[in-house]
Amino acid sequence: MVLKIYGHPTSTCTQRVLFTLEELGAHYELCLIDMPKGEHKTPTYIKTIHPFGRIPALEDSNFNTNRLFESRAICRYIAECNPGKLGGKPTNTKEVAVLEQALSVDFSYFDPTMKSLGYECLFRKQGVGSRGGLGVDNGLHSSFMGYGRGDQKKIDELTNQLRTVLDYYEWQLGQQEYLSGKEFSLIDIYTAPWIAFLPKINIGGELDSRPNVKAWWGKVSARPAWGKVISKLE
Repeated sequence: MVLKIYGHPTSTCTQRVLFTLEELGAHYELCLIDMPKGEHKTPTYIKTIHPFGRIPALEDSNFNTNRLFESRAICRYIAECNPGKLGGKPTNTKEVAVLEQALSVDFSYFDPTMKSLGYECLFRKQGVGSRGGLGVDNGLHSSFMGYGRGDQKKIDELTNQLRTVLDYYEWQLGQQEYLSGKEFSLIDIYTAPWIAFLPKINIGGELDSRPNVKAWWGKVSARPAWGKVISKLE
């Protein structure tokens, strides 16, 4: 059975799943969900695809409900179904701990900060501030989600939180080639879509002052699988 992925290539969470599928050479069908039209909030979608009305979700007969949701769970499932094709699987207790730490940093610090920045800076229609960083626009344009202008104070706080995480990644990548060790792994896949998102909120330049992160992103973004994900945006 060909895996069905319900999502959209502009979604960073969907991109994680697509990146994993392309890395592993898995066969899949992408079923596009139009979020601006609210397709993910229809009663049928919530009942049959994703109980919380989000994307992505996976349809696979291996599950009693035929569905699996949450992007990290989907990625892990796909990787486990294709053993040996993706590196970074821990072989001892130290490697297990390092991987779990990397996963926790992503889930607890990096991902929530980026989601909040995306909401404040893009989905509420942000522009470039007078200080050359992120800033609230003049409010003349309607926001993507219709919630008005963002909170500049919150943007500043979130930007500082992001810099703390990027500083940690800079140190970590000075010790090792990838986020969990010497091999490319799921944690690099989880992180990649949000790094690619940085220019959209006018802070892509944060990588320029962090050469180790920039070098890591150069390797990750050059992978053929990531190229195939990006091609879906064209």
